[in-house]
Amino acid sequence: PTTLGPSPAAGFSPSPAASTAASRRRWVWPPWCLNFKEPCIEVWVLDEDTGEGRWVPAEPQSRVVDKAGRDAYLCAEYDWDGEFYVQDFGPQHVRRRGDTETVLDSFHRTSAGADDLEQTRLAPGRQRQDFGGGVRAILEEDSR
Repeated sequence: PTTLGPSPAAGFSPSPAASTAASRRRWVWPPWCLNFKEPCIEVWVLDEDTGEGRWVPAEPQSRVVDKAGRDAYLCAEYDWDGEFYVQDFGPQHVRRRGDTETVLDSFHRTSAGADDLEQTRLAPGRQRQDFGGGVRAILEEDSR
C-alpha cells in the first residue's frame, strides 16, 4: 500500500484570501495527531496493486520535519488487511478518526498556514514563482 494517488483531499491551492501574516505563520501537526498514548488518527492509503484506497486507523510514530525543522510529514503505523506498515503521511492524508476533515482541510478552513503547507510539496531549495505572464503572452500572440 501507498498514499501516492488521489485521496478525498488530494492537492490544494492556497487561498487567495489568506492574509500575509497568516500565510507566514508556520503550520504544525495538531496535538491530537501526536497522541501516542491514545491514537485517534486515520490515514488515507492507496493499494498500488489493486487501486483500492480507503481510510484506516493508524498510530502516530513520529513527526517528520524538513531541513528547517518545520513539520512536513507524520510517520504512522497502520494495519492493511492483516499486515502492518509504517509510512510517512502528508496533512492531506491524515484526519481524526471518524471525521471527514483532514489536517489540510482544517488549514484551508482557517486560511492559516496554506503557503507554508504548499512549501512541503516543493523540492528543497526550490521556490514556486508564478508571475502570470505565460498565458497572457500566448493569448496576445494568438490575437495578433
